[in-house]
Amino acid sequence: MNAPPDAGKPRVLVVEDNVVNQQLVLVMLSRAGFVAEVAMDGREALALLRTQRFDVVLMDLQMPVLDGLQATRELRRPDSGVLDPAVPVLALTANAFAEDRARSFAAGMNDFLTKPVDPRRLVDTLKKWLPPPPAASAGSLRAADDEDADALP
Repeated sequence: MNAPPDAGKPRVLVVEDNVVNQQLVLVMLSRAGFVAEVAMDGREALALLRTQRFDVVLMDLQMPVLDGLQATRELRRPDSGVLDPAVPVLALTANAFAEDRARSFAAGMNDFLTKPVDPRRLVDTLKKWLPPPPAASAGSLRAADDEDADALP
């Protein structure tokens, strides 16, 4: 039996309420060899994290319903019901002030990326937080990164 085409690829949950930003990040992730799913807000993200495992979460800070800071605080709670409360969460925000960075880390986020997103920085930061890939897929992720880096928006 053949493995699904996405088997072994890192899974990223993109939590972003702006559709244009979602599409830009999804294209960057796809070109770099990641599999991504989208949640429109923190509440939707928590629901997904309770039923699916992701290797990393890209979390916008300002969203309706449940913002990224509140969602991260909730998922870090041992009784939150998420499958992996230690999943790396990376802030993804237009707010580049030191206070925003400090609030992100205080809420339990692991890293901080600003918009507009630089494709190379996004991929490098994701790789920093991902476990080392299995030997069979390590080359494919690296090759996808090298081949598509110049084609990224």
